[in-house]
Amino acid sequence: MSRRSIHAQLTQWYALVMLTGLCLFGTVTFFALRHAITASKKDTLVRREQRIFTYLHELEVNEDPRSWLLQLKDYADAAPEGDLIQVYDPEGNVIFPLRGSKVIHWPSDANCAKPCFGEAMVDHHPVRTMRHDVVISTKSVRLCLAGSLLDHFDILQRFRTAMLWCLPIVLILSMLGGYVLSARALKPVDRMTRTAVGIGISNLSKRIAVENTGDEIQRLAEAWNDLLARLESSVAKQQQFTSDASHDLRTSIGVILATGQLTLRHQRTEEEYREAIGTMVSECDSTSHLLEDLLLLARGDVSPARIELLPVNITTIVKEISQRAASLASAKAQQIEVNVPPDPIVLLGDNKLLPRLLSILIDNAVKYTPEGGAIRIFLERQADGSVQLRVRDNGIGIPPALLPKIFDRFYRGDSVRNRNSGGFGLGLAIAKWICILHAAEITVASVPHHGSTFTVLFPESITRVPGGSEKSEMELIGG
Repeated sequence: MSRRSIHAQLTQWYALVMLTGLCLFGTVTFFALRHAITASKKDTLVRREQRIFTYLHELEVNEDPRSWLLQLKDYADAAPEGDLIQVYDPEGNVIFPLRGSKVIHWPSDANCAKPCFGEAMVDHHPVRTMRHDVVISTKSVRLCLAGSLLDHFDILQRFRTAMLWCLPIVLILSMLGGYVLSARALKPVDRMTRTAVGIGISNLSKRIAVENTGDEIQRLAEAWNDLLARLESSVAKQQQFTSDASHDLRTSIGVILATGQLTLRHQRTEEEYREAIGTMVSECDSTSHLLEDLLLLARGDVSPARIELLPVNITTIVKEISQRAASLASAKAQQIEVNVPPDPIVLLGDNKLLPRLLSILIDNAVKYTPEGGAIRIFLERQADGSVQLRVRDNGIGIPPALLPKIFDRFYRGDSVRNRNSGGFGLGLAIAKWICILHAAEITVASVPHHGSTFTVLFPESITRVPGGSEKSEMELIGG
């Protein structure tokens, strides 16, 4: 398929519109001018008839003894185009002039009590004809008048010739004008194209110059710059993601490799072999969890997951996950306090992802709360029908400057990126992803050295369970 530039297309369309407009203008003007000339000639014939009546009436008042036909002959001899005046009786017989009358095709309307108009040819010249059935000196007659249209048609011919000459000239000028205007209009687009071609993965920070014109070109340039900014941010996150994933995977593989090499250098006792194998199994298990988390997030990035929302008893989930975390918290002499309403709260969700969400929040609280600390979990229904889940601790807290980053992948609040505290910095990123799937909002409020509170707000749209009141707690997932 052939490709044409927008420049050429705009020029062609501009020329076509101008040509069409000029043709319509010329046609409408031509027929409007013709109609005006025709109407003008009709008025001329009517006034000529009135002059005839006036002339005959004045002679009658002056008691001219001659018949009105002789008087009309005097008028015709003196008046211009007098040879185009004819009078017929009601039967269609010529009564004036009796000799030398020209053959003219007068309007043949049955009733011409009012003037009837038409066109005819006399001596190969066009004329406007008028017939009027009147009474002259008590005699009913058909008064017929005609006037030449030659001068009028000559004006129309000159106008048509001028239009035909102007048509190609205007067409050429419109093409040149369209070419210049389209080139000027598309010049910013060409500049943007050249800039965009020069932008690659290595210089995503480059931006398109935006001129303050207020038109579509400015909005296009701004949209391009917004796209480049989002792309730069995504690429930076992807690079950081790849770097962090490589770092953690390399650490695990390095530990496994070093442990294996050291174990194989010398003969070891059974206990030493067991210890080495245990270390490698632990690292393999940690790496397996990392790969699962990476795969989960990668699937969510490439194709947003679609989950089947089913009735889930979130109250039971909170109780079960809290009990599982109690053993982990007891190792640090921590207390976990659960506050849930007496009646179960049911919402539409995924019975595998919601427990993981709660596990991430509780594990995170246990991890960053010192020994002897307290963790409190609150689940309550709000007045507007939404459901609020809060996990509060009195741990080390998060500095305000770091709060916007804690949901980023591989981000850890500690300044030294080590794995002594466990985890890979993916937990909160997964928690946020689970909240997005459930149309929920997750926020955090924290005061350094006083603790943090993570809040998940489930909207009223997923807390309405159709027919939920008819189901028993044991019939619900998580029940």
